[in-house]
Parts: sequence; structure tokens; C-alpha cells
Amino acid sequence: GVTVDDGEFAYEVHWELECDGDKELFGGAPFERAIWLSPSSSCKLTMRDDFENGWGGIYWRGIGQILTMDEGLFEQIHTFTVPDALPSSPPPSPPALPLPPSPSPPPRLLPPDVPLPPLLSPSPPPALRFGVTVDDGEFAYEVHWELECDGDKELFGGAPFE
Repeated sequence: GVTVDDGEFAYEVHWELECDGDKELFGGAPFERAIWLSPSSSCKLTMRDDFENGWGGIYWRGIGQILTMDEGLFEQIHTFTVPDALPSSPPPSPPALPLPPSPSPPPRLLPPDVPLPPLLSPSPPPALRFGVTVDDGEFAYEVHWELECDGDKELFGGAPFE
């Protein structure tokens, strides 16, 4: 999941996560939520601080990253790749045992009016599950957000949200 710590100056903290060019999540601090991303997606995390004094011990954690914002900057950008959740290739199969020879029937031809079965398309890569939570706070009524994935609005809400 994605989490952003709480802290004394959490109200100064803002961030936005884009993966493969699509805005996936955005928020402030504190924050916790699941998110689903394809392995090997290219992500850009834009971090902002209203007063340019750094995030003061607040960390953005998720998707294999632990990041914070340096002092003296209004905006800082980090780029990374979503880690692969599955091994790149399956383990080799054990050798097959030889089968006893059997007589094979002669090949059959189908009549021309018998339809062929449809071809199977390759399945998409598996998605990863990440958590997203928006905590309650003094100014929760000011918080509004939406999550779009592949151009579709997946989630939207305010604070608090689980």
C-alpha cells in the first residue's frame, strides 16, 4: 500500500503519483490506501511542501520506496519502476516420462461449415494490490480526491476514507 506519515507540519505536505502517464493517487499527510499497478510500470512521485522547509520527518512509503522531501524546495520529483511481483520465468518442468507407443488414428478433416474455436488472447500482466487510506483531521472537510486508472475513475472521496 501507500502510506504517508503524520507529523507536526503534515498540513504542509502534498504529493501526486503518476504511473505510465496516468494520475494514480494524490493526497497529503497522513495517508494510507491500497493501489493496483502493473509490474514494471514507470512512476513519477511529485512531492510538494507549502513552506519549502522539507517534510520534517514525514515519509512517503509504498511500491518499494521510502521517500521524503528535502528542505529548501517547493517541489521535488522522484521516479521509479514498480517491482515485479512474479518471477520473470516459471521454473523448468520435470522431464516427461516416455509414453508407450500406441497406434495413431488417421487424421480427420472437418467439413468446411464447422467453425474453428476462437483464438485465445494473451492475458494481461497480474496487477499488484496497494492500500490507500485518508485519515480524519481538523480540516477534513477541505479534502477531496479521485483516483483514475487507465482513464477510468476507480475511486473518489474525501477525508476520512478507507
